[in-house]
Amino acid sequence: MHRAALAGIVRPVLALTLALGLTSPSAADEAAVRRETQLKSGYLLNFVKFVEWPQVPPDEPLTVCFLGAVNMRETLEVGIESKRVGTRPLASRQIEDSSKTDGCSVLYVEDRWASKLTIAAHATGSPMLTVSDSKGFAHHGGIIELYSEENHLRFIINVDNAQRAGLRISSNLLQLAAVVEQGKP
Repeated sequence: MHRAALAGIVRPVLALTLALGLTSPSAADEAAVRRETQLKSGYLLNFVKFVEWPQVPPDEPLTVCFLGAVNMRETLEVGIESKRVGTRPLASRQIEDSSKTDGCSVLYVEDRWASKLTIAAHATGSPMLTVSDSKGFAHHGGIIELYSEENHLRFIINVDNAQRAGLRISSNLLQLAAVVEQGKP
């Protein structure tokens, strides 16, 4: 087939494919998801800087565990070996079961896992910061809930849940929260 004739067939088929949306997600969509993941990872790192845990040895790692959210864990791990919270080195771990949180100082719960999660840490007084992007997370036992509003990442903090977990949230972080929940839900 002649090149001009082939081009005459390929162009309309390509235009139709693009018009019908039959291609993979656009680079702009992928970039937006990547940017949101980076923002959430950055917020998570900053949250731990404004939380006071009960006394622990200064060289004990502050371990951030992820239930789901593999991309977020991978983003957070970039350069993690050089990051510290006070004197504590940071570490990360992927978990597949919400009952396997021993050694976790922070638990990030992906939205799709949150409905299956029972946040037992607060009942036992285990000092673990729980964070999720699941709607209603802070109201149903979690400590920090991330959400998007008008293309901005915002967060809700439930101080009672933090106190039950044995954690103290800095007033500086509380001032930055969109909502601070108090009182038992």
